[in-house]
Amino acid sequence: KGHGQVVLSEYTRNASWFFYLLVLGIKTSPFTIFGIILFVILTLKSILGYRKKHFSEMGSLMKWLGVFYVGYLIVMTFPSKKIDRYMDPEYPFLALVAVVGFYRASSIFSKHYAKILISIFFVFTILYPLYKYFPYYFTYTSPLFGSPNSANRIIAQKSFGIGIQNVRDLILAKYRHFPRLGFIDTKPM
Repeated sequence: KGHGQVVLSEYTRNASWFFYLLVLGIKTSPFTIFGIILFVILTLKSILGYRKKHFSEMGSLMKWLGVFYVGYLIVMTFPSKKIDRYMDPEYPFLALVAVVGFYRASSIFSKHYAKILISIFFVFTILYPLYKYFPYYFTYTSPLFGSPNSANRIIAQKSFGIGIQNVRDLILAKYRHFPRLGFIDTKPM
């Protein structure tokens, strides 16, 4: 059996098959999701024959990486032990897919105002969170899900994430000051 996990505000020892889809939604920036959507739309258009050139230009490496990473996601849904950080290997591929999506859509974003909008979108969904969550990037949650506390109700993160902040809040509520406590990893506190 797996370990204790909170999924959709309910405690379970066997998270559902869609657990990692929730993780990817919560932990992926809207900018990256937008790039992935562009990639999927433009790839489907090319497969359907609108732009055969783009599909053939995608190259066999990209296709094989797609098979590997989609396969990884599918295989990871089977074990009962599910932890959000097991999806970390997916992010380099998702970033690559997003970059290719933006590259293919570059003609759409060639207008000056479109470049400004994309730049603002990038700053608020990529650069600002890098500054805000430094150095604890595991606590990042997509702004689409609100704060890390509200996202924690969907999938409770482990102690390196928002859980450590909950422990801090409970200690402060009980002792009303910063007591001396013994911890293995004091950086998050």
